[in-house]
Amino acid sequence: MTKTKREVNVIFIRHGATESNLEKKYCGAASDEDLCPEGKIALEEKKEKGIYPAVDFLFCGKKKRCISTARIIYPDTEYKTVDAFDEIDFGDFEGKNYDRLKNQPAYVKWLESGGKAPFPNGESREEYCKKMWNGFLEILDEIDETAAGEKEHENKPKTTPVNMGIVVHGGTIMAILSKITGGEYFDFQTGCGCGFFCRIYETETGFGGEVTALD
Repeated sequence: MTKTKREVNVIFIRHGATESNLEKKYCGAASDEDLCPEGKIALEEKKEKGIYPAVDFLFCGKKKRCISTARIIYPDTEYKTVDAFDEIDFGDFEGKNYDRLKNQPAYVKWLESGGKAPFPNGESREEYCKKMWNGFLEILDEIDETAAGEKEHENKPKTTPVNMGIVVHGGTIMAILSKITGGEYFDFQTGCGCGFFCRIYETETGFGGEVTALD
């Protein structure tokens, strides 16, 4: 029988909408745009519906759109920003939408690659996914150290997995969940303010997870 080394519940939430999101523009690492009024209202409405589970630990990307989202959803929970959790660098596509790009040869070539080719003057999906995964492993280790300290202080074992919230970019979510589940990158696309609940476990042979959409 394969022994589980560790288990954690992770709530992945994509940041709320910005003006660029509403205009369907590529809004990546080069942009530090904050939430638009419509994005804030939509988050409050989702919060009132109770779709966001409580968390023991909260991490978020360093950009304004992630931090503002975390503050709206979890106003009473301390958060820690993770520099690694940034959106992919869209390079020459940054700030542009499909209508502006559809006739450009570089964009057509990128689409024909299934989104796997590097963005012109930007990142490749492969290098981006590696960066996101390494950042995720770092916070898992941090949670382990914190939980171990609490266990020693309380002199009693933890009976349930910790619940960890991660408020980040859509690309971050797709990169981490595709790695954990072995699924396709775009299988885990989600709307602004939406996300996934994931029970993640690590065994001697690697990681696995059970993923359900937040609704």
